[in-house]
Amino acid sequence: MKKLLKKIWQKYRFEPEKEEDKIAYSYLKNYDWILDVGCGEGRFFAQKPKKIRGIDWNRQSIKKCKEKGYQVKRADARALPFKDESVPAIHCSHLIEHFLPVDVHKILSEINRVLKPGGMLVIRSPLMWDKFYADLTHIKPYQPAAIVRYLTPGHQQHTLRQITDQFQAICLKWNYQPFAYQVKYLDAPFNILNRWGFPWLKKNRYLLVLRKKQ
Repeated sequence: MKKLLKKIWQKYRFEPEKEEDKIAYSYLKNYDWILDVGCGEGRFFAQKPKKIRGIDWNRQSIKKCKEKGYQVKRADARALPFKDESVPAIHCSHLIEHFLPVDVHKILSEINRVLKPGGMLVIRSPLMWDKFYADLTHIKPYQPAAIVRYLTPGHQQHTLRQITDQFQAICLKWNYQPFAYQVKYLDAPFNILNRWGFPWLKKNRYLLVLRKKQ
């Protein structure tokens, strides 16, 4: 019985990060290759290792990625080591919240510089919620509207310059704070239900998809 329950749990257990990886990849899979900006220890590579290349500044993360055979290099997201319009698609997950606004502006500018016309960009980031600052490296949450504002037409900036107006927002998916009682057997059904989200609970992160115009 325990083995059966374990198999059922493994099949239906909801792991939001992995599910979001699948969603992100679904928008990028038709491109020749994908650049993962801020790849960390390479979780996103599990989608298609041979098709994904990563950059990260953390030496330990790069080392772990290389041990897994992933194509990675140490680089600064504010100065991407790629030629103009040379990258077909970009994935950037849980990176921008670790930077000050002026640096996020640089990261978005670099993404715009290296992404090919017609290329796709997926950005994932947390919002402000009760555990946001539990990570001491979190500096500031950024609303998806701020990213859209600097990359799409029809907006006026006051301090930092408009980066480009050549992007179109394709999809915005919210993730909601998971519902849990912190009781093992009670939390199991809620873990599965969290797959569909509880819209009356607070949003805690998002997945934003943009396409660069041809």
